[in-house]
Amino acid sequence: IRVSIGRSLSFAQMSRGPVLASPVRRAAACGGTDGTTAHSYQRLRGINGNGMRRGVRVRSIMVGLVSCFALLWLITKASSSSSASASALLRGGKKGHSNSKRFSKLLRSVGEMPPTSLSTTELKTINDELDRLDLGQVLEWGVDTFGNRLVDVTSFGYSGMVILHKMKESGLSERIPVVTIDTLHLFDETYSFIEQVRNQLSIPAFVRYAPKDYDQRVGFDEAYGADLWKSEPDRYNYLSKVEPTMRALDDLDAAAWITGRRRDQGGERSAMAILEVDKSDKSRYKVNPLANWNYEEISAYINANDVPYNPLHDRGYKSVGDYMTTAPVDQGASERSGRFVGLGRTECGIHSTRKKIKQMRKEAEKAGRDFEGTTSLPCPGCDYEISPETFDNVVFGSGKENDGFLLLEFYSPLCGGCKEFAPKFKKIVKAANQGGGGRIKTGRFDITEHDVPKSGVDRGISIEATPDLYLVKSAVAKSGSTVIHYDGEHEVEPILQWMSKETGLDVG
Repeated sequence: IRVSIGRSLSFAQMSRGPVLASPVRRAAACGGTDGTTAHSYQRLRGINGNGMRRGVRVRSIMVGLVSCFALLWLITKASSSSSASASALLRGGKKGHSNSKRFSKLLRSVGEMPPTSLSTTELKTINDELDRLDLGQVLEWGVDTFGNRLVDVTSFGYSGMVILHKMKESGLSERIPVVTIDTLHLFDETYSFIEQVRNQLSIPAFVRYAPKDYDQRVGFDEAYGADLWKSEPDRYNYLSKVEPTMRALDDLDAAAWITGRRRDQGGERSAMAILEVDKSDKSRYKVNPLANWNYEEISAYINANDVPYNPLHDRGYKSVGDYMTTAPVDQGASERSGRFVGLGRTECGIHSTRKKIKQMRKEAEKAGRDFEGTTSLPCPGCDYEISPETFDNVVFGSGKENDGFLLLEFYSPLCGGCKEFAPKFKKIVKAANQGGGGRIKTGRFDITEHDVPKSGVDRGISIEATPDLYLVKSAVAKSGSTVIHYDGEHEVEPILQWMSKETGLDVG
């Protein structure tokens, strides 16, 4: 190479053409701008004399030409390398380190794959590789893959703070927009904490989204009613959380968004992967970089790195949401057991439910708010919503309204298991109405703040957890009613089989 460069420089000097990276200047270097090279070649062709001398001169010229082309190849190669390095820096790579080599070919190609094009097997293979990366590497892969179309959606909770801290530590904060959803019903402590973190971590790209057309709680409550969260929880959830999130992702043209969800939180999260297809919009990915972490690891990271966290955590709130639907829990309780949506539990202990209510009332009084009660869990097809005042007459009375059989559910709208059981109970009620010939009535008793009335206790009704089912045979004998407790799985088929057996009616 040294010989080629030396000869090329000599040849360039001879032809008076400078050696530069510009294509025009490179052409001048080899061809000359004044025709010197061509003229020399023509002069050599016309020499009459010693053939050997002519051959030597021709060979010299040819060596020079080959050397020149070798130099052009080297310059082109260097220029290409410089362009690659610049591209790597634009993508966030460090000098001397190409991002394109940091991850496998498969991981690098994800950004070019529409989510709907991936098979289950392909997605699993991708996640097998992502499982081998640590938190920082997953975030860096996300930026390399999706660029500025990667968005972090956070509530500034325990998990979210770990992600924000790692983004800051890895120098990714300026490249990942941060979105928070303000339901307009957060704790005062949460609002203050968000502002604190914005300043402390110097989040450069921060966007707050609230329910559409509303920026204040008063306006939202006036439009939809202050108890929408209680009377229509699904509608409230959509208006205050789902719609603003989707709007934010659309506005930011997100190809993927980061969540703080983890497998150890249970329920539908227990089987999730680091990379998912967003079920609400299959043109996007969800990135769950903490999928493999557990609560203890989150706490350890926060303590070891002095990461700020919501002060409500120190008051027993392991997971923080809206002030009216979040309650503190015992130290050993599951993280999301203080949240009323998506608890993923099959049943809920009565004592823990009562404790939640008591603590919620206490927190409301402390904050100067009226305690608005608990959310509802409607059952449109049920014959009775039973209260302590109507319990004796409906369940054990002797009137027409209780002639035959009564399927009685004890439940609490605060119970995640009850919420999961609600659609199943609706099917059971429908089957009872269709197959019972009018002889099977259905009713429910909200056990949240009321004990089972004495008449029920005297006949053997004892509730330790919800949901719980009893079948009351009201007219079997003149002496009184017979109460039968259901001990099986809370699934539609086994319950219908049990009812058919006990009533002698085909409700299956």
